[in-house]
Amino acid sequence: MALGCFHCLRAGGPDSGVKEEKRGETMQQTNSIIRAFTLLEILKKESDETHKLSQKQLLALMQKRDGSCTEKTLRTDLRNLMGILNPPSSEYEDRKEDFRIIYDGIEEERGRMTGIRYIHEFSNDDLELLLELVQTCTEIGDEERGKIIGNLKKLGSGNYTYNMESIKGIPEYSTMNTVCLRRTLRAAGAAIRQNRRLSFVFNKYDRNDRLVPARDDRYEVNPYYVVKYGVRYYLLASHEESEKIYIYRMDLMTDAELMEEERTSVRRIRELRHSDAMEYMERHLHMYYDEPRTVVMRLHRSVYTRFHDSFGGNYTLVRAVDEEHDEVKVFCSENAIVNWAIQNSEDVEILRPESARKKIQEKAEALLRKYSKKS
Repeated sequence: MALGCFHCLRAGGPDSGVKEEKRGETMQQTNSIIRAFTLLEILKKESDETHKLSQKQLLALMQKRDGSCTEKTLRTDLRNLMGILNPPSSEYEDRKEDFRIIYDGIEEERGRMTGIRYIHEFSNDDLELLLELVQTCTEIGDEERGKIIGNLKKLGSGNYTYNMESIKGIPEYSTMNTVCLRRTLRAAGAAIRQNRRLSFVFNKYDRNDRLVPARDDRYEVNPYYVVKYGVRYYLLASHEESEKIYIYRMDLMTDAELMEEERTSVRRIRELRHSDAMEYMERHLHMYYDEPRTVVMRLHRSVYTRFHDSFGGNYTLVRAVDEEHDEVKVFCSENAIVNWAIQNSEDVEILRPESARKKIQEKAEALLRKYSKKS
């Protein structure tokens, strides 16, 4: 009896076979998981919307990483992976954007999948746009730009090539402190989200190119929108005693802080009551915040490209004056359109309102007096 027990112990005991079987199952499951991760890594790196793989190509890539991979295990692993990452195949037409691994079809002879590819969160066109925005953003330093571009490239497949690195953004003549600007943007965003007032120091540049406070006391405003115009950010806000909207350049704002008081409801602000930030911006060319008005102009047809650059399609063609000129109508800031008309004076004449014509006359007379003097 004792001898029998001794033999059992040396052989691993009566349960050793069960343990070995369980150990084998565990090993198989582990290998299956490792193969699945390897397969997913290969699909992400080697395929995308324009680079598809056949099942034969995918097997060859897998066998370089795992020599034990067979056509049968690949087929099983691929279908398991699709079952985990994809919604039910019956929902493909309604939920195409949610499918991560797709294929074109099945070979009739051997039942192999064709056109297999991984659908990345960002398409190549999406990546191109994001990379170009980062590449041309003048608010990002070279080191930070390189880091962001490197991280963005990882979102695509190994086949993706960014060809726009020669594009550069021409920096504005500004000593913009991007760290300070980001803090201001975060504070303004939080104030808007929490319906609270915002306090800040508003600054200007002095003769030594230093940023100094524009006045002794802090500004306290009701913030409504942050908008970007050109390379700069602007805050659309009202003062407590006024329903008028004021526009503040955010790179000139420092020490922004949320106040305890709730902001005035946007419904009380006449200029924003029935419009959003985009509509407001369309009516306030070049960030002028005077009352918008209807302005009628006569344009030479050669100026339409410049006209479109400033107004887009937000104008009404009233009539053709002659073979070279049109009469158009816009609704925007009068001060902005006066300055635009002066810049394009050879091809543009404001016809109405009379107040706009008067402003141009006064500016022209002031320029004439200034430049008639000997320097």
